[in-house]
Amino acid sequence: MPIQRKITVATHRGRFHADEAFGVALLSLAGYKLKVLRLSRGSSAIHQADFKLDIGKRHDPANGYFDHHQNSGAGKRTYPHPHNIPYATAGLLWQHLGLEMCGGDATLFELVDKALFIHVDAVDYGMKLYGGETLPVSTIIAQHNADDETDNAEQHRRFMQAVTMCKAIIKNAVRDARKQQRCAGIIRNALAHHTAQDYTPHVLELPEQVEWRGRESKQLLLSHGVDIVLMPGYGDQTLIHVVNRDLKFPHAMRQNTGADIPSNIVFTNHRQARATSAGAARALARTFLRINNRLPDDGDWQDTPRPKTDQTA
Repeated sequence: MPIQRKITVATHRGRFHADEAFGVALLSLAGYKLKVLRLSRGSSAIHQADFKLDIGKRHDPANGYFDHHQNSGAGKRTYPHPHNIPYATAGLLWQHLGLEMCGGDATLFELVDKALFIHVDAVDYGMKLYGGETLPVSTIIAQHNADDETDNAEQHRRFMQAVTMCKAIIKNAVRDARKQQRCAGIIRNALAHHTAQDYTPHVLELPEQVEWRGRESKQLLLSHGVDIVLMPGYGDQTLIHVVNRDLKFPHAMRQNTGADIPSNIVFTNHRQARATSAGAARALARTFLRINNRLPDDGDWQDTPRPKTDQTA
């Protein structure tokens, strides 16, 4: 158990980054009562602190050092590319505390690392895992910095604001990873009991609403040749989700089939719809598959879907 006295955490003055803010947040979530000191990098007081984050030029967890600025760095992850990111302070603290925070669940620990901490560490090293214009979490944390970064009192206040946000982000990342594990389990169980249904083996019906877009869940669906997922909606509704992005969703059913869009179907976006009943959802699934040449007009199957080798969507 963490010691109950208030412990000291030293990090650097001036402009702060997401990696040390997340590091302080992890210590707080681990149960430590903290007194945060933001010191100049040359201060002798650094070495008197219980924890030294992003400062001290060594990685020595036994003595409270979690820095990666030494010439040799602090190592990197052993995941395959592109996840073999070097450790910055956030990742070092997650490596030290995360497994216990995940109740010893190594899979959950890795999910959270890949979903959050490798991105924070990558930005600190000037790396980008993914392109695009999405605002990374590290930038959101860095935006807490004051206009005058030499104002130590204001910087300290803003740093602690950032730490509070980081704590919420970490809690949500762990919660979301647990949810992904649960959803993948529901899908795995449904696939294991999935017999040749009377309307299509390309459609999987789930017993409850499931977030299937997580990496493991989507790979399970695509590798088993599932094109469409049906799941209960609100009330008597059934939700229709298109999993396989290679297939065209029948927005313009009139154009593709010559039929009007049934009144019991509502398209919520270009890959989702909801139906007033399970029967209406299955009928839409059949139409969808015929449009994409996955189901002959007579409704009989000519083949059995094979597992896909390309699991990207």
